Amino acid sequence: MNGIRSIGLKTWINTLFNNQFKVVAWWIWLIIISKLVRYTVLYETLVKASIGWSYLSVLNSHQACLGGISLSSDDVINPSDNALFLLQIFSYFGVTSYYGYEILLTIIGNAVLFYIIRKCRSRYSWIESLFIVIGIMTINVFAFNLSKDVIQLLLFVVLFIMMKDIHNSRIRNALSLAFVIAIAALLFRLYYMLLVYFFLAAYVADRIMRNVSNRWVRMIAMWIMITCSYLAILYIVQQILPGYHDEMLRVRSRESDATTDIRLLFNSQELWLWGLDYMIMILRLLFPVELILFGPKFLAFLGVQLTYTIAFLYAFWHKISVEGIERIAVLIYLAFVGMSATFEPDFGSWIRHECIIFPVLLIALGLNRQKMER
Repeated sequence: MNGIRSIGLKTWINTLFNNQFKVVAWWIWLIIISKLVRYTVLYETLVKASIGWSYLSVLNSHQACLGGISLSSDDVINPSDNALFLLQIFSYFGVTSYYGYEILLTIIGNAVLFYIIRKCRSRYSWIESLFIVIGIMTINVFAFNLSKDVIQLLLFVVLFIMMKDIHNSRIRNALSLAFVIAIAALLFRLYYMLLVYFFLAAYVADRIMRNVSNRWVRMIAMWIMITCSYLAILYIVQQILPGYHDEMLRVRSRESDATTDIRLLFNSQELWLWGLDYMIMILRLLFPVELILFGPKFLAFLGVQLTYTIAFLYAFWHKISVEGIERIAVLIYLAFVGMSATFEPDFGSWIRHECIIFPVLLIALGLNRQKMER
């Protein structure tokens, strides 16, 4: 009986995308469930303590203007922040409350996500469908509200649109994607330049190892390369931008009041210990098993993260040796993890930031391809 039920569930999940009416119907339910989670279980953390409440005075008085970026990885209020300027556009729809912004951004954001999914296949395996469902729910919980995350999601939507029509991993394609990320960094979040840096470092390492057939060797080598790249950028920034170097050290060693605070394992700034801690940090982000210690409520966070991690590892294992755009998408996600390991204060923030790279993971998994169509 359990086997029959399991097969029935898999069949149901597998047919989620076969009919457009069915897609719209279950998508609405996913939004409702996601918002219920946000406004019940996670209300104190995500809604009541949201920095979006502080944005309202700037947005409603139309004080936001072009010309500034956030130099810190922390959320700060700066009227000249370009991200706030884009959010201010929605105030011209007559929206003045936090909840009004969330409703409008949820509607527009899901319309964009719907467009992305419809640009992919119409048939998936049940595991691929489950990943998409979890991705949609996570974005609705964490990103579609009055925050800068929804603006940063636009970058990965643009990357998805660009990669959708690219069919190889040649260097000019990698450079064009890196250029777009750099522009986004200069406009919105300067620390996204680290994403460009880690992406190009990973791309070079991948090219060096492209004749290595052992996937485990390639995976471990990329892990070591990302760590070496981090130590190298620390040294470079120390020489040319000492102020930003101090910021990079601060965000790696800070402690937050969050229950899921990520603390350094080694309270030392010796180079080899700093690098070892960074290597372990990458594993802690991908496999946050320590969340089990924080109680049953955090098992959902663990489940979401393991879903993203499994998707990444599957893509790495099966796509990294293929001369296709999937290869570049895998490297972008790897670079994103490398960037995040430099500053994430807690696991909740990590999952909130990570969910917006969902469109790139769709490409990494090859879900934009039509190979399963019949």
